[in-house]
This record gives sequence, C-alpha cells and structure tokens, in this order.
Amino acid sequence: MEAILQQNAEFPESSFFLMAFCATVLFYSKAYQVTEKGASARNIRSAWYARNSRVIRLSQFILMALLTVLLLRFIFLFWSQLLHLSLYEIILLIFFPLTGLLYYGIRFRGKSYELRLIGWLKPFIIASIVTGKQIGRAHV
Repeated sequence: MEAILQQNAEFPESSFFLMAFCATVLFYSKAYQVTEKGASARNIRSAWYARNSRVIRLSQFILMALLTVLLLRFIFLFWSQLLHLSLYEIILLIFFPLTGLLYYGIRFRGKSYELRLIGWLKPFIIASIVTGKQIGRAHV
C-alpha cells in the first residue's frame, strides 16, 4: 500500500488486498507446516503448530476457498482486459504464482522440485513473488 501511495498509482479495490492477504497467509503458514514436521517439541513454534494443526488446516481451507472466489471474481470482472494481454504479460502472470508453488515444491514424475532448498536463492524468490504481485496488478 505504501508503494501505491508513493507512486501516486490508482488505488485498487479492497478485494485486491484481501487476495494478497489470503495468498500471503497461505504461503507462510505452509512454510511452517513444511519446516516444522518432525521438529523438536522444545521449539515453542513447533509445539504450537502441533497443538493447533486442525485449526491451521481449517484456516488454510477457508483462506484457499476465499482466495479462489476472489480470483474467479477478478477473472469475471476483468475478462475483457485479460483477453488483450500480451504474451509477455501472460508470462508474468504465470511466472510469479508458479515460482511460489515451486518454492515449497511440486512432485513431477517421482521427483520433487523445491526452490527453497537452494539457500542463496531464497531471498530473491521471495522478493520476486512480492514484486510479482505489484507487476500483475499494474498490468491488468
């Protein structure tokens, strides 16, 4: 929001911020679930996630459902603009969410691809995903 104000850009509707919130919470709560599996009970965060795993799964389900509804609404509202995107803009819209998915890994033909295992790359990936949200908003 600060960048929008500094650049005097058009202020998006509130559903954009709600989508960004849902995606961010899902992204980071998945991070803790992935990293905390089998972690020591002496770790306070690990113990909290172990005790509250049902609540976390429920909240992730609710956030994913809300995000899906908001994305479908976004597609419905901006369908005509989406049809006129250039190949470059389509690649940008696909690249950043795909990078987010690959961060925690996907399995393909029995292999797991996880960008988070490349330590020096982690800050660049996270920064590019955050930047991608702004680029995606600006191009639509």
